[in-house]
Amino acid sequence: MIPKITVFVSTPSTKEEDDLVKRFLELNFAPLVDSNHKKSFDWFVNNVKPVPHKLFSFEQQNVYFYEVDDLHADMDFTPNVMIHWNEGDVIEEEQWRWIRQWLVYKFYTCYDFLDYMNDDIFRADLLMKRPDKFIASLPEEKPIQEENDESYSFKTHFIEDKNTMLYEVKKPHTDLP
Repeated sequence: MIPKITVFVSTPSTKEEDDLVKRFLELNFAPLVDSNHKKSFDWFVNNVKPVPHKLFSFEQQNVYFYEVDDLHADMDFTPNVMIHWNEGDVIEEEQWRWIRQWLVYKFYTCYDFLDYMNDDIFRADLLMKRPDKFIASLPEEKPIQEENDESYSFKTHFIEDKNTMLYEVKKPHTDLP
């Protein structure tokens, strides 16, 4: 079970929203960034409600979590982050609490917090599996033979039956005419 993380951003995004995305990337996650649905109540009800999820708001070095059912239709408050799993995956309420504490620790690095929440943060870290990294080697490219010509070249070709003239201009130091 690998969680999917969506960061909701405004258009244009704020520095705080950009920092959330950067931090998830630093933690080796690949968050989805959504600037279309942050204030769309119907989208949350129709697309998010059926899957195991929590919405998170980050404010003043604290993280609040809630579900789609807690949103207001007028979207007077909006989530910053959504963490969800596939339908059928079961995440207990206590596990969500661990994840909330993990987020506080990872985003605000509260060392006092670590003293009495160490076990919960460790368990949440196990839940918050990162996607496997796939490293593939690219095929070796054949070098393009460069002509030492420093000037433009010009070619013409006449197609008599169509009464058409084709022109080709080659610019130096480029691979396409």
